Amino acid sequence: MDISWTDKQGTINNYANSSKPTEPGTYLNKSVTETKLETYIHIELGAGNPTQVYQFPKRDNASVPLEQKDIHARSCKCSDCGYSSNQHRYAILANTIDALAKQNPEQNVLIYLNDIDWVAMDQSCKFAREHIRVNGYEKRFTFKVEALPGDYFSLNLKQYKPNSVHLKNPEPIPFRNTITTNFKGTMHHLTTECSECDAGGFYFVTVDTNAMIVIFQREEINKTNLILENVSLDFDTTYHLPKIDPNKESAYLQNRATLLCKLPFV
Repeated sequence: MDISWTDKQGTINNYANSSKPTEPGTYLNKSVTETKLETYIHIELGAGNPTQVYQFPKRDNASVPLEQKDIHARSCKCSDCGYSSNQHRYAILANTIDALAKQNPEQNVLIYLNDIDWVAMDQSCKFAREHIRVNGYEKRFTFKVEALPGDYFSLNLKQYKPNSVHLKNPEPIPFRNTITTNFKGTMHHLTTECSECDAGGFYFVTVDTNAMIVIFQREEINKTNLILENVSLDFDTTYHLPKIDPNKESAYLQNRATLLCKLPFV
C-alpha cells in the first residue's frame, strides 16, 4: 500500500464553508451568533492535555473519562487552571489560536476544543478564552471557544461543518493499540468525518511516526486504504508534557511529524 509523502503546505486556509451550524448543542457555551460574516470553524481533538496521564492498564490516579461530577475548572483558581501556569502545557493550543487569528483576519472564528477528560477540557477552554482576551482577538470579529466532550473516535464531526480538524500528539502506545485493534471504527471513522474539511482530511501530529507508517502500510489493518501525506503546519507543534521539565521532552521529538490523513482519491 502506498503512502504519499508530498511536500504539501498544510496551513489552515481561510476558505469557509457556506453553511454553518447554528445550534451545535455544545457543552459549555451557546453557539456563536450568526452574523453576515462567514465563520471559520476549527476542531482541536484531544486538546485537554490532562495533568493526569492515562495508562494501560489504567492506574488509580488517572483521570476518569466521562464520569467526573465535579468540573472544578470553571471557577477553580488552582495551578492546573491558571493561565500563566499553563503556558507550557497549552503552548500548542496557543500557537494554533494565533495561527487561526492570523490566517483568518476578516472572518469570525469558532474553535471547538475536545477531550474525553472533562476537567482537562474545561481547563483548555479557560486557557483558550483567556489567550484570546489577552491578545485582543475578540476585539476584531467574533472569536469563540466551545467545548466538545467525548471520545473523538465516536464523535459526529460533520454536523459542525469544520474547515479544519487537528489531532496533535496523542499518547503513542494507547493510541497505537486502539487503532490497531479497530482501525475501521477509529481512524477510518475519524477520517470520514473530516473528509469535507478544506484539506480533505484531518491534520495528525504524532511522535510515533514510524509506527503509524507501518500500520497504514499493513493491508490487513488499513483495509480501506486511508492515505497519509507528509505535510507541515506553519506554527510550532512541539510536544509539551504537562508538569514535566521542557528539557526532558527531547526524546519525544525525534520522530515527530505532521501528517494529513484522508480517504483515497480525495
